[in-house]
Amino acid sequence: MTLAGLFPLLSQSTQHQGLLERLKLGQASEQAVLLDSALPYWIGALRNDLRAPILVLVPRPDKARRVYEDLLVWCGEDSEVYQLPEGEMLPFERLMANDATTHGRIRVLAALLKLDENKRQLPPIVVASLAAISQKTLSKETLQDACHYITVGQHVNLGNLMERWQRMGYRVERAVEIPGTVSRRGGILDIYSPGSQLPVRVEFVGDIIESVRFFDPASQRSVKPVQRVLILPAQAALPAFAPQEEVLELYSQLDTSNCTATTRERIKEEMTLLRAGHAPEEPGFYSGFFCRGTPLDFLHQDGLLV
Repeated sequence: MTLAGLFPLLSQSTQHQGLLERLKLGQASEQAVLLDSALPYWIGALRNDLRAPILVLVPRPDKARRVYEDLLVWCGEDSEVYQLPEGEMLPFERLMANDATTHGRIRVLAALLKLDENKRQLPPIVVASLAAISQKTLSKETLQDACHYITVGQHVNLGNLMERWQRMGYRVERAVEIPGTVSRRGGILDIYSPGSQLPVRVEFVGDIIESVRFFDPASQRSVKPVQRVLILPAQAALPAFAPQEEVLELYSQLDTSNCTATTRERIKEEMTLLRAGHAPEEPGFYSGFFCRGTPLDFLHQDGLLV
């Protein structure tokens, strides 16, 4: 149950209609004054009327969470409402990134680009804090290049597909149970894309995809067949998709004069791996080389920033 049925009441308001008309004319900015608690109601109605993606920017992470949860009440759990998570790492920190946070950010950016043709009922609403929006991420071009569909009847080399998924940041495991992992058993590939609620089992006959099925990661049993599914990258730092000239230029500007000889040698070895398209143990350390985009780049030109 949602409260979306109340949106038409606001749409009948003279003030709301006036604001809509000015926004449809493409004016650079407009101001509206409303109660704080009315923000989710107004955002939901605005999306229904404008039919455009909306990015809601708020000062703090706790405020972003509250607005996001209120929007779910108004719009519904499956109504293309997202919260952009705040990243937990800075470049040149040797820490392991939280995969759930990374996957959440990638999923939101893909939603803003409207890449998944299977779930386009309404444009997305994305709520983000200042911290979340200011953190660099993969570029829009990199995300578009990395994403692809798996379709029944498609001709594809199984080995090349596995290699591509590894370049997209997926880890090879014996069994797929969590997002960001893949496995292979003969002519069967399992992959858990960050954009899917369930992992997918892809069965081949030769180089032809015979079937694509969602399956339960706990029981490993098939849930339902589908014709196609979108595969998102599993990491934000994707060395294999980065412009090598740009990476070399950034590396040449790196000042390691205050580092020990051991540290300098380690950085050199890891950069050699990165330039070859292989990720080191702590890829987040080098995220500044590969995460050159900002979430604002993903908002469509017809989108609205609130």
